[in-house]
Amino acid sequence: MKNYIKFLAVLCAMAMPLNVISASSFADETSNPDGVEITGSVDNDEEDSNKAAAEEDSDKVTAKEGGDEAEVNEEDKSGQEGNADEITVTVKKTAGAAALRANNTGSYATSIDQDYIDNNSGHMPEAAGEYVLTEDISVSADINVTAPDTEITIDLNGHTITYSGSKSMYKLGLYSDSSVPEGIVLTIRDSSAGNTGLITVSEGYTGGGSYANWDNGGTSKGGRGGFVLVETPNKLILDSVNINGFKSGDEGGGICVADGSELVMNGGKITGCYSKNGGAISVSSREGLSGKIKIDGAEISGNTASNFGGGIRILKADFELHNTVVTGNTCNNGSGENGGGGIHLFCNGNSRIISGSTRIDGNTCGESSRADLFFFNNGTIDISEIDSDARIAFGVKNINTSFAFFAGSSSCLSSFICNHEGYEAYVSGSNIKIKQIVLPKIEGYQLVVGGEIKLRVAVSLADYANSDTTVDYAYYYLKGTTRVDKAKTVNFSDLATSGSYYTFEIPIESACMTSPITVTINYGSNETVTDDPVTIEKYVFAILDGNYEQDVKDAVNALYIFGTVAMLQFDINRSDPALKPQSREIDGNVYNPTSFKYEIGEGAPYTPATDPDGAFYGASVNFLSKTEVNLYLKKSVLGATAPSMTVTYSGNVTDTISATENGSYYVYTVKGPSGDGFAATLFDVPFSFSVGNVSGEYSIDTYLQVVEYKYHGQTDNILLILCEKYYDYAKKFQQL
Repeated sequence: MKNYIKFLAVLCAMAMPLNVISASSFADETSNPDGVEITGSVDNDEEDSNKAAAEEDSDKVTAKEGGDEAEVNEEDKSGQEGNADEITVTVKKTAGAAALRANNTGSYATSIDQDYIDNNSGHMPEAAGEYVLTEDISVSADINVTAPDTEITIDLNGHTITYSGSKSMYKLGLYSDSSVPEGIVLTIRDSSAGNTGLITVSEGYTGGGSYANWDNGGTSKGGRGGFVLVETPNKLILDSVNINGFKSGDEGGGICVADGSELVMNGGKITGCYSKNGGAISVSSREGLSGKIKIDGAEISGNTASNFGGGIRILKADFELHNTVVTGNTCNNGSGENGGGGIHLFCNGNSRIISGSTRIDGNTCGESSRADLFFFNNGTIDISEIDSDARIAFGVKNINTSFAFFAGSSSCLSSFICNHEGYEAYVSGSNIKIKQIVLPKIEGYQLVVGGEIKLRVAVSLADYANSDTTVDYAYYYLKGTTRVDKAKTVNFSDLATSGSYYTFEIPIESACMTSPITVTINYGSNETVTDDPVTIEKYVFAILDGNYEQDVKDAVNALYIFGTVAMLQFDINRSDPALKPQSREIDGNVYNPTSFKYEIGEGAPYTPATDPDGAFYGASVNFLSKTEVNLYLKKSVLGATAPSMTVTYSGNVTDTISATENGSYYVYTVKGPSGDGFAATLFDVPFSFSVGNVSGEYSIDTYLQVVEYKYHGQTDNILLILCEKYYDYAKKFQQL
């Protein structure tokens, strides 16, 4: 700014030795395209004029812009000594003018509004200079910049450019063997505080990309660079610019950098672009030429390519990626040479650098092993300065390809994930390579025989047994027509070991014998192994049909019948034929419970040892994997606040239980000494309880006999049959 004021001041002193310099002398459009109003005055004093030669060095120019004053020393007053002591120039911006900014030629930035575009045949400027948007604009035509050494700088200034043309919005240089204009530099930046500037496409936009001979004189043509095509050794600089929605038929949905040209991208995003090769960016060159791409602090996401590089395709180019995120991009084709959901990289002797907190992950491809950073051939990448929070997922065309990441230290290993199933990254000297591994696997299941209904799962975790490893299990059942989902995550620290396997157990409600159980191993942020669903019923029949002792078969047979009757009692899975038990007749037809009968024995109504006020009402049993006992006491006797119940199990193990309310009763749920219920083999082991003025002993066997006493002789009572089948199941397991 000061240089420009100085230039005006010296021009005034040289050409116009008048007392007043009129504003209109400087108001033409060529010298003042931003509509800046300039006024000034010159003091002319005879005495000062006589001293001018002696005091030349003390002369100064004072400039004021918006009320702020700055001093600029005069250096060139040749021939003007004595004409002026002081020149004052006041600069005032007219309403709507862009912020004043001088470029390296001493000229002010040219304002771009819709009138400018309309008067420029619908396209962006092609002449050298600095330009700044003063409003959102629509651009309908492409422009080709061919003059050598042309430098164009465009500031979005927080505004939006919407493009509706059918070729590249900007094309820099020419494809020609005889005439190669070099030195063209297009810089697009956004100086707005929030970097809200955007370059996007109009509704109904069908794709752009310039068309030119590509095969070194051949006839093949294809769209390249939906937004910008950079040809011959020229340069595109993007600074905090957001680009969205561009398309091209062949290369670089957003940007195509060709024939030894260069792209520098600092910050900003490229999203939603599409091309055959390089959804967002394609960098490629003819033989003998090498391009260059450097991206720092940017995001490349949500772009798509049909063949090479959903995000970026790189061929014959130096490549630098610093602190950049490449994620959510897609390459549809993953066969042959194709691939690279994130980046498709031809390694051909050029330098490749990845540093900082760069992330290349979360991309997809038609072949999952090529989803992120895809090496087409042999090569290396220098990653010596990568941060600990970086993450790079990669794959190669041939698993035996000789390539390496020059990591510098093994601490970077955790940042690298091999996309190939069955392979992992490993450190070899200063390199990161890949090796074949044994994937985690669900090895098999066991039906636990010991009075509980549960499935023991055996898994092999290979090298993935660490704090991040978890195993999920889930199953569902139908209660009437309502689906009930059960799920749990087991952490690696909670897994048991058995020989070379890790194990854990899944408890199943007795009425869920046929519910499908799904087990999933999670051994990485995106890596899982899921087995086909299994059921308790499947393993019951595996035992019944297998080579097992008869007493084991009898116990498992009793467990199956008990569980099947429980399905009837609790109306579990009956509404879905696919979840009904298999059609086997074991101990009679379980769907006709009147056809079998097993009497528990003599029983009597239960009375606690001490209950002076008659507070005890009764009990119920939850027939789960392990059973629970619910004791009901009257609220009217115990009072407005439920007292805690003290329970003592065998071995003097005590527990304190709080009540829940159920209508007129307080309910105390007793879950056994382990806290997760009573195993069937403990059905006849009593526990003592005390609450308020009530004390006594109770057991599951007590409940079974009370039911038998109450419903004795009722051959079709489903609750009585359930209790009898539980008793049979528990006694047989107790005998093992």
